[in-house]
Amino acid sequence: MRFDTKVIFIKKGEEKYNPQIGGMEATETRNIKFCSYRSVSLKEQNELFSKVDVGAISLVVKGKSPDYDYVILNDKKYKVLAKETFRQKTGYIVGEI
Repeated sequence: MRFDTKVIFIKKGEEKYNPQIGGMEATETRNIKFCSYRSVSLKEQNELFSKVDVGAISLVVKGKSPDYDYVILNDKKYKVLAKETFRQKTGYIVGEI
């Protein structure tokens, strides 16, 4: 299993007033990790979710995962559908937003 693809975990902070733009602006905390990923087959999607979610991907990250609101992988936004923590890895099943 190669951990050669960058994945970005994004956590949105609280909104604060920005006088330069004249409105509220949320701060973002980005945490970059390397992962191994693959697309989830239709059979696996039916077994896990009882439905087909187009664009579902299974990804594995070494170590524990940070706090996050969504994930960016290959310039696409994903939401986490399922998460499983193991001793030295964390596995996710993510779907496109």
